[in-house]
Amino acid sequence: MLSPRVISTLRWIAAIIAIASMVGAGFLIYLTLFILERFGLMAILLAIALWLAATVLWWFVAEAHVSRTRARIGHIFVGALGLTLVALAFGAATRGHRVVDGLLMTGTFEAPLAFILGGTLGAFYSLLRLRGHAV
Repeated sequence: MLSPRVISTLRWIAAIIAIASMVGAGFLIYLTLFILERFGLMAILLAIALWLAATVLWWFVAEAHVSRTRARIGHIFVGALGLTLVALAFGAATRGHRVVDGLLMTGTFEAPLAFILGGTLGAFYSLLRLRGHAV
């Protein structure tokens, strides 16, 4: 059981990270609309991934006192980060001549897609796992 002080501290940290994610997503959309010509799709995917993370973090800020909500948010982030790490590992092993090249190439396209898909799968897992629990 988390104490109210720890939950309050985690809420502040989540709010700061959410604001930074939203600013980053907004900047990427600005780049996509007005500056980038060739890499707009990758910027849009990264912006959507950042916005998804910010949305879940704001949900945590709003309802961190409910343990069931914390469990759902944990499932979403574990799914998102887990699938992202799998995509990065696969890209590092198969793309480019060096591991760093593979990570950079995977980090711009496949990793945001994996984050979005993993977050969605984590949300579905949470719905199926926690659907029978009382409020």
